[in-house]
This record gives sequence, C-alpha cells and structure tokens, in this order.
Amino acid sequence: LLGLALVFFGEDYNRNRLEDVVLKMLSWVTLLLAVLSLLLIPLGIINTGRINTNTTNQINTQAQQELSLLQQIEEQVQTGTPEQLQTLALELNRLGLPVDGENTEQLKADILTNIPTAKERVQVQSQQQIQNQRQNLLKNSVKWNLGALVASVLFFMIWRGTGWAR
Repeated sequence: LLGLALVFFGEDYNRNRLEDVVLKMLSWVTLLLAVLSLLLIPLGIINTGRINTNTTNQINTQAQQELSLLQQIEEQVQTGTPEQLQTLALELNRLGLPVDGENTEQLKADILTNIPTAKERVQVQSQQQIQNQRQNLLKNSVKWNLGALVASVLFFMIWRGTGWAR
C-alpha cells in the first residue's frame, strides 16, 4: 500500500511514455487488489467457523477418550484383584489423582471416590479449553478480517485517486 501510494504520489510529472503505461496498469491492479482483499473477508469468516468446529471436535474427542479411560478404570476396580488395584492406583496417580489406600477395600473405595471428581475435572477442562480456543480464534478472525477490510478500502481509495493515470 505504501509503495503504491509513493509510486502514484508523483502523478504524471516528468514521466515518460513507458511509465505512463505502467502507471495505468498499476492503477487497475490496485482495483483488483481492493476486490481481492474484500473477497477475503467472507473466506475468513467461513474458515473461522470451520476451524472452530474442527478444534471443538478434537477437544471433545480427547475428553471422551479420557472419560472412557476413567470408565474402564472404574469397571476394573469393581472386578479387579488386589494386584490390579495397585496397578490402577499407580495409573490414577500418573493421571493426577492421588490414591492412597493400605488395604484392598480402602484402595477400592478411594479409587471409586476419586473417579467422579476426575470425570468432572475432565469435562470442566475441556469446556474451558473450548472457550479459550473460541475466544482466541474470534480475536484473530476479527483482526484479520478488519485488516482485509482496511486494505480493501485503501486500495480502492488509491485506485479512485489515480483516475489521472487511466
């Protein structure tokens, strides 16, 4: 934009024939760039929606996998042996759920009380992640679409102001 403005700033003062042809062509190129910049806005809006849908689906899939894992652990606790319970306790500690039981029944009860809170935490985290992603995407979309609108208007103003070159 700045380069085009500076090229046209001198108007037709002391220009030769070849420069006049190039200026005429550049004037029409600015109109083309204005239209292309304006057409980027709907494309940006559509892509924002597509990216939002894809990212939301990805986050929901990840949350469902974690909930499924917790459900499997809960089922294994119901039917597991003491050795399996110790393994599950280590798995839950790795997932961030502190489980500390001395005997089998206490360990089983501790695991079963921590699983619902873990499920709730997974759901809350996924919703928070979706909200943060949507907010960042919206900010970036507005920034890029507003930039395309401003560029389009400025290209059109340059084209309109270079009527002397056409």
